[in-house]
Amino acid sequence: MYFSGHLTIDPSQLTQIEIQQHQESFRKLLHALTGGLGSKREELETFTAVSVLQQINMACQNLGIDDIVRLAKDDLDFYLDDKGKAHDLDEVMEKFRLETDRYESELFDRLFLVLEHEEDLIKYLIEININRRHAVGAYPIEIKINGVLSEFKSSADSLDEVKEKMKRIFSSQEMYDAFLQEKQAIFNQFINRFEQSLRRSIRVDDIKLKTSSKMVRPKKSLQNPVQIPAHRGGEPVYYGYPGFSDFFFYAWMWSAFAHDSHIHCHNFDLVDEQGNTMMAVGENGFDAGATDTLNPEADFEAPETGDIEYFSGHEFDSDFEQADLDLGGDMPDMDIGGDSGSWFDSLGDSVDFGDFDF
Repeated sequence: MYFSGHLTIDPSQLTQIEIQQHQESFRKLLHALTGGLGSKREELETFTAVSVLQQINMACQNLGIDDIVRLAKDDLDFYLDDKGKAHDLDEVMEKFRLETDRYESELFDRLFLVLEHEEDLIKYLIEININRRHAVGAYPIEIKINGVLSEFKSSADSLDEVKEKMKRIFSSQEMYDAFLQEKQAIFNQFINRFEQSLRRSIRVDDIKLKTSSKMVRPKKSLQNPVQIPAHRGGEPVYYGYPGFSDFFFYAWMWSAFAHDSHIHCHNFDLVDEQGNTMMAVGENGFDAGATDTLNPEADFEAPETGDIEYFSGHEFDSDFEQADLDLGGDMPDMDIGGDSGSWFDSLGDSVDFGDFDF
């Protein structure tokens, strides 16, 4: 089991977004993005995006979040932390400035930032997308947050210890329910604090927020963290960022523990090995040991009871077809990118950059 939060942000009155004084690291980022050149309109579009990124950064800093995992412009990675450095914002921005000269300085379509944070025994991955081009009506800022239980961090030498910890959680229905309720509350509190920090840093018309608990249903049992497959099109926890598989591996054993312990599972989304939602399970739930729904040692089998909605578009599609399940349709596409519009295009050429100190 892990936790997922999804926020989409609609900045209010884009022509009136407050341009704040840039920190030194963001001066460098602005200069790098424009190549020191560009027309007034290019400067306006780039400056606005960097200003929004700065405001989001301030919201994160207010919560003590300052560890960068990745920074990218469009599809080009400028930084990927493979050493687990902490408090590395200034260093990353300097690296970005030095390396940008080797790329063309054309106007970007997307800024992409990934941060990590840990508190209250939950390890967070925070993925932030600022999209210049996006579908009409879609919100241009998207944030995905995953939370995994850091107390179950494992390695090849500690798997037995982690399994013993998990056995205690699955020792009774009461123990299981109390544990998950506590961790879900901690995650939800973090998401709420994150949203409030965003609202204090960015003027918004609306923030859409969704949280959920998710359980991975592997096709087969994995023996150690290095076997976790990487998937770069889903939620951030599946990307395969260096060192994160040790934090995530427990989630790949969770369904087997639930099945073997006959845990009554409810209020969660079951996902495949790429994070695609297979089924949404409601309050009534089902006995995980009554069928092979959650058993990675067997083919998928639908629960016999429970308030469940099934979906297509995942690795178990053929199993669902054979079982003739009533599908609710494809899961909504959470990607807000696209080519059909630009939220910066509405700004026009009316801003005089002579008033801003770059």
